[in-house]
Amino acid sequence: VIQIFTKRGRAGRPRWTLNVDQGLSFVGHVGPKGDERGLNLNDCSGEPGCPESGSWLRTGWVQDYDLSVRGGTEDVTYYLSVGSNNTEGIMNADQSSKMRNFRGNFTFNGFEDFQVRVNSSYVRRDVVWVPNQDGDEGLFWNVVRGDQGETPDNDDSAILEQDLDQFINQFNIGTQIDWTPSNGFRHRLNTGMDYSSSHYIYYRPVGYWSTPDGERGTDIENRLTLSTDYRIMYGSGIPFLSEDWSSNLAAGAQYTMREHLGLRADVRDFAGPGEKRLQNGTERWNSNEEEDRDEIFGFFVQEEIGWKNRAFLTLGFRADSHSSFGDDLEVDYGLLTYPKAQFTYTLSDHDFW
Repeated sequence: VIQIFTKRGRAGRPRWTLNVDQGLSFVGHVGPKGDERGLNLNDCSGEPGCPESGSWLRTGWVQDYDLSVRGGTEDVTYYLSVGSNNTEGIMNADQSSKMRNFRGNFTFNGFEDFQVRVNSSYVRRDVVWVPNQDGDEGLFWNVVRGDQGETPDNDDSAILEQDLDQFINQFNIGTQIDWTPSNGFRHRLNTGMDYSSSHYIYYRPVGYWSTPDGERGTDIENRLTLSTDYRIMYGSGIPFLSEDWSSNLAAGAQYTMREHLGLRADVRDFAGPGEKRLQNGTERWNSNEEEDRDEIFGFFVQEEIGWKNRAFLTLGFRADSHSSFGDDLEVDYGLLTYPKAQFTYTLSDHDFW
């Protein structure tokens, strides 16, 4: 996330960068050694359902590719990048993670004393999981227990007949506008959006050993955050006083909204084999919906009076309102105010120090 805002373009011809990383992912011995039944993930030769390689473990291939370009003119600069990551799991089964991402950062300086920055990114993840929980349908749980496991005829490959898939989309965009009409007078406006959508699916087909009539569940989670804040700063001298005195006035406001929507459903008992959806199940044994939303609003005013850049008196206050304070977010309802007073004197600026 930090790279979204720190990687920027620069004026000049396009500069291209290509990064390629290749690697391997593996683990050492997993499971008890010296057991006469050979109950471990490394060597399952002779066991029912054992992969052709003779091991439940494998060496996974990790690939990472990134291509970026930056450049622009004095008025407009850009930074663009695309990336891809493919990671194979270490279990000897259909297990992988794929990620694709795009990033675009732009800066506009075409107007005097006015600058606009736009930072954006999109990430897509596709994950294929192996059922490896600590329970009756966990691969590791059954393998290390040998013929004391739960799978029929000790054939642990039956666990892999179920599907566990997840895909995630995430989009971020932020905009910063700076306007400096004169020395000591500055405006800044920030807006941002962060949206993510996750879809998780598990599916046990008809004939699956623990649920012969089949079972399917989906979990959809959507999250959205919107934020905006505005700040004004004005620094100057104080009329009728010498140049030793200074004034710095700051004021601003901020609004944030967070929203979460979730939907989960589980069904079982299908009429026959083949691809299924929730509506094909004859028995819905679980369904629930989540919805929550928070809104936060606040503003502040602060005045700092300085003398010889050594002594400072700061007075101000901040006021905040949160949607949990009441049914609706209103500035005049549930408003909490925090006053502030501070005096600072810098002794180290004196010669005797």
